[in-house]
Amino acid sequence: MPGLFVRTASGSPVHPVPETPAPARVLEARGLSAWYGTRPAIRDITLAFPRGEITAIMGPSGCGKSTLIRCLNRLHEMTPGARVSGQVLLDGTDIYGADADPVLVRRRIGMVFQRPNPFPTMSIFDNVAAGLRLNGISVGRSLPALVQQALERVSLWDEVKDRLHAPGTALSGGQQQRLCIARALAIAPEVLLLDEPTSALDPVATLAIEALLTDLKRDYIIIIVTHDLPQAARIADRAALLLAGPDGAGTIVEAGPARQLFHHPRNPRTDAFLAGRLG
Repeated sequence: MPGLFVRTASGSPVHPVPETPAPARVLEARGLSAWYGTRPAIRDITLAFPRGEITAIMGPSGCGKSTLIRCLNRLHEMTPGARVSGQVLLDGTDIYGADADPVLVRRRIGMVFQRPNPFPTMSIFDNVAAGLRLNGISVGRSLPALVQQALERVSLWDEVKDRLHAPGTALSGGQQQRLCIARALAIAPEVLLLDEPTSALDPVATLAIEALLTDLKRDYIIIIVTHDLPQAARIADRAALLLAGPDGAGTIVEAGPARQLFHHPRNPRTDAFLAGRLG
């Protein structure tokens, strides 16, 4: 679908988001490599991420997991000196195409970071509304209704509906992370990237986020970076293991259905990693 990430001279997308957008079939990396200056971070990554599934990206610290998902929505290039080669295709359209607008790319491919990061000077309501206002999604529509819908989607509405004007930072850690997920979902992305989203949370909040992601996968492509192998085994449909090569660049050692990777790994290095002998 050419022009999917392109704006007109007036600043509007060439293809406005329809009332009922066609679901994304797949996000796919093809021969994806990335560098920080001259230092390679990932090399020749080829992976498909289907809609309706959770894909877990696993590996030891420093193997390029976070770099990989930052490349999937063009956040990597925001680091001075960073560069990317290869392709990332969403429904066959290359998000690194010459005419692609990074802002529109990041609207369709949302991101949630390791630590909850609600905007500190904004209320709960305004945290969710920020992206809606910035992208003009609330024009001609009820902003309160859109905010409520996003908060309901992450099972947070009933907990905050009587204090929407309180600071987002007044919430607990788990609530803050659900608020950040609501903020990402409010602008109707097709892909949700999560970088260690539960590493700063207690076990109860972690299980709540896992249950939420399991529910959300029906409607999104979900990709999660995690160091927590039991977590990946609990919620992932597919998994990929990255390990750093001699030059420090992360490469795919094994990828496939999570059950197969965890219980019947094909690569001896995968078996060693899962057993704690590597990493």
